[in-house]
Amino acid sequence: ITSVLGAGFAGKKAMTATAGPGFSLMSEGLGLAWMAEIPLVVVDVQRGGPATGLPTKTEQSDLMACMFPAHGDVRLPVIAVGSVEECFYGAIKAISWAERYQGPVILMSEISVADRVQNIPKPDLTKVEAEQRKVYEGSNGYHRYAGFELSPMPVPGNPGAYMANGSEHDEMGDTTHLPERHIQMTERRFSKVKLLEEDGVLMNPPIVAAMGRGRYLHLDGANRITSLQALGFPHILVQVVDYFDPSVVRLKSWSHVSTVDEEVFVRLLRKIPEVRVASYRIGRGLRASIGTKTVCHVVFADAAGFIVLGNGDLLDRVKFMNQVFDLYRHLVVRDQEDVIFDEETLTQFFARHKGRNVALFFPTFTPYEVFEVVRSGAKFPAGVTRHIISFRALRVNFPLRVLKSRQSLARKRAFLKTFLEKIEWRVYEEPVVMGER
Repeated sequence: ITSVLGAGFAGKKAMTATAGPGFSLMSEGLGLAWMAEIPLVVVDVQRGGPATGLPTKTEQSDLMACMFPAHGDVRLPVIAVGSVEECFYGAIKAISWAERYQGPVILMSEISVADRVQNIPKPDLTKVEAEQRKVYEGSNGYHRYAGFELSPMPVPGNPGAYMANGSEHDEMGDTTHLPERHIQMTERRFSKVKLLEEDGVLMNPPIVAAMGRGRYLHLDGANRITSLQALGFPHILVQVVDYFDPSVVRLKSWSHVSTVDEEVFVRLLRKIPEVRVASYRIGRGLRASIGTKTVCHVVFADAAGFIVLGNGDLLDRVKFMNQVFDLYRHLVVRDQEDVIFDEETLTQFFARHKGRNVALFFPTFTPYEVFEVVRSGAKFPAGVTRHIISFRALRVNFPLRVLKSRQSLARKRAFLKTFLEKIEWRVYEEPVVMGER
């Protein structure tokens, strides 16, 4: 980290990569980069932790550590990528952000992405451009840290020499302990982060369905909505679909795959009040059905199966589903498999999920049932309802600066109308299968 600091101070674009334990050791250096306002990028390829943790297993648990890596008042910009293609564009964005606000930026990835080999559309390099640093070109006597706003960076050996100081400092970089100066410099450092808040685009609008009375049901993209709310965006662009038109929205359910102690898990299942647990054995020709009282099917890799049944109405079943989910929610992977039917499909299923030993299959609900649950204030377990959307709008790339602005909703809608008219749309009606390895 200190070598990267030196390169950034010397006027070069600089970055390094590490995993969680190495990132922890960079805490002091990142604090220095923040305090001295030196651009650099650190890639954190997340793995299981803390300490040595799970050095060969993926995990997504470093967000708070990346945002607040050092002691004192520090908040670093973070870009989190989720695919091989996003790694390419995210790295360019991270370098641009570091140069724009003159400070450290964290690019978060994880082992499952870093170890992946995948074909992506060839990037058009003519449209890829990293931002350049604002370099000071005046005379000596420059006050590098004057004011509350971004100021050009001198390059060592050129006019405008200054002290890149890790202690609190004045406008020239000399150490000071004056409270008013510390307040001024802290406000200066945080104000620069605002230069990044309106950057970028909303690539894929979240999908919602109208519930009436100005309320909408999130079908896909809830994390995007939550993130923009947290950033203070007054409006968001969404795609509204007709929830009750089966040609537009089809409802299915995800299956969950996890790792549990089989004996303990079954014992805890049987302790859930007001449910019945019946056991069966996966065998050739067996068809596991999901009836009106089914809470879920639980199938283990050793072919032991259990059906969880609950009396009561729809809301009771959802309550029971949440109680089952609480038994394994710390470690869950979603799958599209409907139900395990026989020994052959069972073997194939768990071959895809090495290291997992249990799968859970849930009922598929109707749109009316989903509305009933939502209106009651109850919630389905995370990752159970699966919405298959036809004609969803992708790569819209709507500018975030418009969403963040304080313009009226009417003006933003007028901008959207003009914006959409300039897009050349392509309709793909056939199913799409993406291969990864």
